[in-house]
Amino acid sequence: MIDRCRRRVVEVETQRGDRETAASALAMDLRWTGGLETVARAVSALGKTHFARTFGWAESGASRQETLSHLVVRSVPRAEDTPEAFARWAREARVPEARLVELALYAPQWAAHVNHVLRWPGFEGAVWWIQAHTKDDRSWRLHEMKELWAAEVSERTPLPAADLTEGGVDVEWFRQVYAEIGTERWRALDAAAKYAASSAGHTRAQLFARAIAGLVTRDELFGRIDSSRHQDAVRALGLLPWRTARPATATCSSATSDWRSSAGRPASSARSASRAKAAPWPSDSRTSRARRATATRSGCSGRWSRRPWRTSRAGQWCSSAAT
Repeated sequence: MIDRCRRRVVEVETQRGDRETAASALAMDLRWTGGLETVARAVSALGKTHFARTFGWAESGASRQETLSHLVVRSVPRAEDTPEAFARWAREARVPEARLVELALYAPQWAAHVNHVLRWPGFEGAVWWIQAHTKDDRSWRLHEMKELWAAEVSERTPLPAADLTEGGVDVEWFRQVYAEIGTERWRALDAAAKYAASSAGHTRAQLFARAIAGLVTRDELFGRIDSSRHQDAVRALGLLPWRTARPATATCSSATSDWRSSAGRPASSARSASRAKAAPWPSDSRTSRARRATATRSGCSGRWSRRPWRTSRAGQWCSSAAT
């Protein structure tokens, strides 16, 4: 009986127009919407309309895009929904390649089925890497699905889910899938990565991937840090390839050396002169003295300054990530 009700709700919603139906609110309450037959109906009904990426507390199903997208993201392959059956439907429905990539990122439980059509080496692993490194704020709405996705991710990386949420990165996993899938096909995944999150959470995975692949420069990351104190940009510094990160070490060493030996003065005199020239705070404040001592700490000691998004008073970068 329950399955018959679910099927009827899906049938009504996939045949609706722009106006809300009596089944719209019921469709949004479904925690499992079905398998391949639901995906086939919903994707075909969406046509060229993109998957909905907004998730609100008061979703009612008033939007056709919202309801059909919910049917897709809440669908799970059943035993009879084989990759061969999925491939047969995709060919008969003439689903575009870009749409299949979007589907895999929007509902990654279908990634293996999608790859049975695309035949891209490393595709499934790449989809799950993006999913694992996306800061997704849909967790409260898709709690059950997120648990399912986390189980899949745990089979592919030794990093705990908590570490990934806090910005941990599985570098070796990325290098493996990137080498398999290639640059051109990774660009297709990168373009569709926004469907892995409801807002800008996918940009974390994109930034980390570009840093590891050497597609972002040190100066670009510093620009993000200086302009908006971008935390993920600070994390991405440590992911840059050695050939990209090495100039930062040389600059840091050079600046520190010039500062300590400027005009032939001893290191202590140079530090005092630098403090006196740059310090904008009163010299008789205990708090100011503590700040001054932190801000003028040597740049290549492997420690961060109190404010890692700024350069120190002497002009060097206080970052162990640059090395």
